[in-house]
Amino acid sequence: MKRLGLTLALFAFASNVLLGGQSSCMLSNDDNVQEESYNVDYNTIKYDALPGIACWGDSMMEGVGSEEGYIFNGSEYVDIGYCTTPSVIEQFTGIRTYNFGVAGETSYDIAVRAGGIPVFIDRDITITRKKAAKAYLYDEYGNIYNAEDYSGYGTEQNDYYNTCYINGFLCNIKNVNNSGMVEISLCDSDINGNKKKLSIPANTAVISKAAYEHRNDILVIEMGSNDGWDNDYSKLILQYKQIISSSNCAGYIIVGDTDNPGESLADYNQSATYDDGSFIGTGDTYWEAALREAFGEHFLNTRVYLLENGLSDCGFTPSEEDLNNIEMGFIPESLRSDYTHFNAYGYYSKGKAIYLKGVELGYWN
Repeated sequence: MKRLGLTLALFAFASNVLLGGQSSCMLSNDDNVQEESYNVDYNTIKYDALPGIACWGDSMMEGVGSEEGYIFNGSEYVDIGYCTTPSVIEQFTGIRTYNFGVAGETSYDIAVRAGGIPVFIDRDITITRKKAAKAYLYDEYGNIYNAEDYSGYGTEQNDYYNTCYINGFLCNIKNVNNSGMVEISLCDSDINGNKKKLSIPANTAVISKAAYEHRNDILVIEMGSNDGWDNDYSKLILQYKQIISSSNCAGYIIVGDTDNPGESLADYNQSATYDDGSFIGTGDTYWEAALREAFGEHFLNTRVYLLENGLSDCGFTPSEEDLNNIEMGFIPESLRSDYTHFNAYGYYSKGKAIYLKGVELGYWN
């Protein structure tokens, strides 16, 4: 595909150094296209005195599939290689944006990790920093709950792995072999002050470190492509609402699924066409319609945005195949790395879409 000149918005994007952690979306020093990568010391960055942005999701939020990518802005190449949606949002907004995407997670997994589905301790325990206690964790449905990392941070920067908050205190928590039990102790951290012993009654809530520490952030939530909602839109909507209600967030954006119509592994209701045989195109799938009805202006039909703007956002001229795919409602292959994940171009355009939705909702300028 032929690259075109960028819009003024993209030029603004190129004029600043990306602040996101592991991404490498940055301006090339010269006209020679070279992959650049660097790490950022967040202690040296001064952000506006605004809430952060907490992006919850699965592999599509984590950024699986992102790779090298370059866009020509009319005078030089912009390196957008290995960008993720959160890193692009951070660049556009100037607000610290957290990538809480974890590949393979279901909507249930995300809702628990984000604090929407509560988890409780099954018995009275007393813990110290040196003495742990064993217990079971169970969710609001009575199911035993275990996690790989109870902090909920996923791949995001976090100094305290396998930690959670109980009654406002940071605690260590780890699985006991394959028994289903966990072992809990006070975290050896200054955040606990001089607390030496903590008595915890049965049925006390356990909240992931990420959910507790980012409960005031603006929420960007994308989930459901790995199931966890039993093909029931009302169940998925309830999980979204539980995350929102458990947070003291300044606002939220619901990010629509970007699988092609009829290709979602979780949505059995939707075929590649409507019931009358017509293409989905830029209309709503049944899933998208359900989320739009539930969340109104907070819902972003990300698939449709990418159909209408994805190629132009990245300076691509659509091919005949692209135009045919767009007519059917399928996202152009040039924005994907496989049947479901995006490449750097897809994640860039998706991040821009969320940024624009936040502008529309008044969350940032």
